[in-house]
Amino acid sequence: MLDGQVALITGAGRGIGRAVAVAFAREGARVACVARTLAQVEETAAEIHVAGGQALALRGDVSDPSSVEAVVTQVENHWGPVDILVNNAGAFAVKSVLETSLEDWDHIQSVNARGPFMLVKAVLPGMVQRRSGCIINIASMASLKPYPEQAAYCASKGALLGFSKVLADEMRAHNVRVTAICPGGV
Repeated sequence: MLDGQVALITGAGRGIGRAVAVAFAREGARVACVARTLAQVEETAAEIHVAGGQALALRGDVSDPSSVEAVVTQVENHWGPVDILVNNAGAFAVKSVLETSLEDWDHIQSVNARGPFMLVKAVLPGMVQRRSGCIINIASMASLKPYPEQAAYCASKGALLGFSKVLADEMRAHNVRVTAICPGGV
């Protein structure tokens, strides 16, 4: 089903990201597994290799523009353009609004909302040019309802969901599919 397609998955070292990476590889995708902790994505890539799939383990920080650019360049140099982008990396904190520092707020926004925006900007021109592509943003139930002591997280996932809706509308004419998934707690 995904034979030969190049999938870039952030936050692929554990949880939802690892499960998505393994599932995509099982369907024939060549999977670039990205996370800040290289050892974790190396484990994901090893699991994919043992099952006969193709995977590339890359250290990357979605909150850093130069890291985003480097990751996309590495994937493109290794396999060619990205066909599928899964923005799964996430930051989280359990703090009341009074306890949330500006640094906490900025970090969570940077990973959960700004990071996906930068990755989309990096891969979208090629998708538009090829008139093909898929972007999956992992939002959250927190984008739909408030959770006490999670204001920064809820705001960031709300931003990601809103961005996803606008992007889906804009990309429809270019045959690039965009969706957001809103899982509950994992």
